[in-house]
Amino acid sequence: MLGTAILEVAIGLVFVYLLVGLVCQAICSKVSEWLNWRGRDLEAGIRDYILQGNVDALPAFYRHPLILSLTPKASPLARLLNTARPTGALRGDQTPAYIPARTFVLALLDTFVPNAGRASTVDQLVGVIAALPPISPVRASLLGLVTQADRTIEQSRGNIENWFDAVMEQVSREYQTNMWKLAFLIAMMVSVVLNVDSLAIADRLWRDSAERALVVAAAQQFNQPAPGSQMAVAELERLELPIGWDISSSSEAWVFPRDWLSSSNDVVDASRLFRKVLGWFLTAFAGAQEAPFWFDLLKRVTKRE
Repeated sequence: MLGTAILEVAIGLVFVYLLVGLVCQAICSKVSEWLNWRGRDLEAGIRDYILQGNVDALPAFYRHPLILSLTPKASPLARLLNTARPTGALRGDQTPAYIPARTFVLALLDTFVPNAGRASTVDQLVGVIAALPPISPVRASLLGLVTQADRTIEQSRGNIENWFDAVMEQVSREYQTNMWKLAFLIAMMVSVVLNVDSLAIADRLWRDSAERALVVAAAQQFNQPAPGSQMAVAELERLELPIGWDISSSSEAWVFPRDWLSSSNDVVDASRLFRKVLGWFLTAFAGAQEAPFWFDLLKRVTKRE
């Protein structure tokens, strides 16, 4: 039936996108870990939103014992890249990817408002903060937050924690945007290197009912393990779809996409190249989405719990 064929093609494409997404997710996670992107984005958020862009104030905050206790050991690559950063809080060192809100408040006040611990009332705390030099990067922000408190020290700290949580949300959005861009770039590379062409795959699945049934069966039996690029690539190869490259049988050796005829008479015109690039682009765009998205969609379309 026409409706069944369309559904099976959709299942096949979703399965392919899931596998490509797993490859991209594994690579992106490694890149983010090696480069300490989460830590660098958090550092930038604290610098820009908390310290009002004051780069010189960063080292004092990041050298606080509470923050140092959260700092992981830097890999050689991360240490090399961080050393090259002129704005790094601790040049050559790793920075924590996550700071609890309460830890942040204690470290911030202890670093920039050293007498805050002696204040037992909000009025005393306001006086301590107001006594900071006007050039202090946190003076204006803390005064605004503390004077909004319900006259308790705990509420004052709660306001500062909420401020930090809001900054963390902004940093997380920026991190996710950057990671999606990286995922799209990696997915494009995977699509080209493995020749995962959405248009060619959809065409083969539509025309070949036997192959379509095999792919649907594989999709129904697939249980998502921990993300792994080797597992996903092996699964793509096992499907026997028009994925990968072949060597032409002509006297002049040329590498052709597996879905193209590998012969010297095969004409490669502009429209064919355009379709190929478009197919790669569609795969890259889909693969850049998080793998759990495609796995959940695959469970719905295959009607699995």
